[in-house]
This record gives sequence, C-alpha cells and structure tokens, in this order.
Amino acid sequence: MSGRKNERNEDETLGEILADLVDRRLLGESPTVDDYAAQHPELREAIAGHLEIMDLLAGAREAKEAAHSPNDLAAAVAELPEASQKLIYLRHIERVPWPEVARRMEEPEEDLRRRHAADLRWLIERCRGWLEDSLKE
Repeated sequence: MSGRKNERNEDETLGEILADLVDRRLLGESPTVDDYAAQHPELREAIAGHLEIMDLLAGAREAKEAAHSPNDLAAAVAELPEASQKLIYLRHIERVPWPEVARRMEEPEEDLRRRHAADLRWLIERCRGWLEDSLKE
C-alpha cells in the first residue's frame, strides 16, 4: 500500500516539475535536469527523459523540413478530451497565464495544472517514435 502512495506522490511531483518546466520555457528560460534533480534525485531519470522529449518537440516544431510532424502532433492532440485540447490551446497557442486559464475554464488552477502535466506526458509518449524519426531524416 505504501508503494502505491509513494508512486502516486512521485507522479504528482513529476507532474508539478513538468508544469514548471513548461512555464519556465514559455518565459524564455532554459531549465536543466540538475535544477530539479537536486531536490528530487529519485526522479532524475524521469525528469531527464521528459526534458529530452520536450527538446525533441521543440526541435520538431522549429524544423520546417519535418513536414509530417505538425499533422501528427495535431492528430495526437485531437485524441485528447475537448477540455484538454482547450487547455493546450490556451497555454501553448495563446500563452495565457495560469490564473486566467483557470478563470476561463472555471476550474481550480491546481486541477488544470495536473491535467496539463498528465496530457503532456501522454503526448510525449504518444509522439516519441515519430519525433525521433523526424529528427533522424
């Protein structure tokens, strides 16, 4: 039982870290694994893996020659529930601050941040293969 609780706490902590990584990147910062692993050494590998995929996502977005990537990412986002799609749109397209997102979606900010982190983890896993392939081309 304590293993499940510990696993859930690690998942929540990782979700909070990923949300913070996204926020900092949107502000133009370049957070590193070491920034977070010092406080959470048990999550170093997971943080590094997610940060690597986030870099791949950013690279694919910037690499116009990977013509199939935007469609594949759009298809992956389209598989998410409508509320998650709206959340991604507000945060990543309009770049709306969290308090305003919470107001517009009429949900607690903390709940939205958790959902956003979970959605990002799902998208990263869903898109891992074609992102890696597009960067090899």
